[in-house]
Amino acid sequence: MLAPLYGKFLDLVRLVLQRYFVIGVETSRLAVEKFFTEHKFSPKIEKTQNS
Repeated sequence: MLAPLYGKFLDLVRLVLQRYFVIGVETSRLAVEKFFTEHKFSPKIEKTQNS
């Protein structure tokens, strides 16, 4: 599932806990770091050729 992260999109937590493969999209690195820290998840961050 592709979802906007928006830093606080709590449905992502519910989907991950239900074992869905989730891709979150966010332009703010700080928002991503806070999200993963708050929910004790380990992110897999990949750079694209344009980043």
